[in-house]
Amino acid sequence: MSDAPLGTVVAHFNQLLEGLAFIHDLGNLYLHTTRQFILSDIVEGKTKIMNWWQTRKKGEPLTEHENFVPYYLAPEMICNEKLSELTDLYSMAALMYHVWSGKPLHSEIPTRAAMLEWIKKDEVVDPKGIIKNPNDESEAKFC
Repeated sequence: MSDAPLGTVVAHFNQLLEGLAFIHDLGNLYLHTTRQFILSDIVEGKTKIMNWWQTRKKGEPLTEHENFVPYYLAPEMICNEKLSELTDLYSMAALMYHVWSGKPLHSEIPTRAAMLEWIKKDEVVDPKGIIKNPNDESEAKFC
């Protein structure tokens, strides 16, 4: 868990979301959300997104050789489906969870391949805790 006061953490994440909005307004997606690419200056109260060179235009597909931190991957990145601004927001929310809880989301699943297998299991638990069967055509599937 972060040692900073909650208001400070929220202010820094707000700056990150503003940075994502700027990237999205340029027609790009960030996709590389990870703690190593976030620079926070607690004294000045500023937070910046680093590695801008890895942004991509909306609609550009992922390549199989790209390396992402599995803990912050949105399901559509794992399944190699259409990416959008929501992909970045999912990754940022996973980062927020890591900062607040002290451990990464799905830390027990260490790789993209393992996450894909986890997603393709017969039962998926949605955020409300309801178990859904992806084999039921009436339910939305991840992959």
